[in-house]
Amino acid sequence: MIEHLTPAAWTNHLVTVEGLPKLLQDGSSMLRVAVTRDRSVSNSLRSELDAFAASHGLEIARADRSTCERLQEPNRMVASIAQRTDLRETLRCCARRIWSDMGYLVESAEIRDVAERHNLSMVNLRQDFRAELNRLPHKDVRLGRDFLSALRLVLPGVIEGGVTEHNEVGRLTSYLSGTLSMSDAFQLGMQRKLDRQTALPILRNFLALNRLAGRSGTLLHIDLTWATDHEALGVNGLTRQSRIWTYQWLRELIDSHHLFDSVFLCIEVGPGFPNPNALGRGWGLYDAVRLRLEDGVHPSDGQNLSAPIVTLEAR
Repeated sequence: MIEHLTPAAWTNHLVTVEGLPKLLQDGSSMLRVAVTRDRSVSNSLRSELDAFAASHGLEIARADRSTCERLQEPNRMVASIAQRTDLRETLRCCARRIWSDMGYLVESAEIRDVAERHNLSMVNLRQDFRAELNRLPHKDVRLGRDFLSALRLVLPGVIEGGVTEHNEVGRLTSYLSGTLSMSDAFQLGMQRKLDRQTALPILRNFLALNRLAGRSGTLLHIDLTWATDHEALGVNGLTRQSRIWTYQWLRELIDSHHLFDSVFLCIEVGPGFPNPNALGRGWGLYDAVRLRLEDGVHPSDGQNLSAPIVTLEAR
């Protein structure tokens, strides 16, 4: 009988029963919401997620109140995640994978190293690399048209290294941070800036780069415990409207999580979240979220571990 579901027991269930690693390897994604009773359980969950990511070759992306004070604004959340990511290394891994797909075995992403190792002309290599970039849509990585255009402009700069790489990676970093001007964004191949409406597709494309880089996928951990239980964290609470915006963003993630490329989305919430009171702080404020998460299966021996929302406690 499972009276107290610990983070370790839950992650073990995801691996052994639900086959999460294989699911991610096949390009699918999963979203789960975890209610953590207190900070010790939250810290334990974080440790278990870190261990899971390390064991299965996943890149970790996180968003919480310590890194972004306005998580109820999707564009701020996406910018926060991007700013904490080593985009330069990710793009270098993308370039190395492309060189590998072309048949060149090198440890470096830079074209001069490829040319020296294989005794080839850099002029011809540049042409071949650009031709391979035009085949990116066929590499089984779900990238939107704008991001494909941007990669065709940025990756040639990455393989050159030095100032060229710095400038090209810097432009894409600025775009993902929401600080690039629209004129520069157009030159990068992006048709719209990072805002409330574009945050979700930009996040999907950004995380898909991990697959193009040869990684197994991404573990996206979003901590929303402050939305209902801010007193325990010692932070300011939200207005009713801000909470509704937060739950609307959560509903959008739930509805479109299947469009992500090899991503496990773990949304962490506090004990005040599964509260049906329409005048409270929890999901009763936004029935669209409640109806998507409320579990109608109640096993006689405890929680349904495969439910979209579980409650985690210390043993």
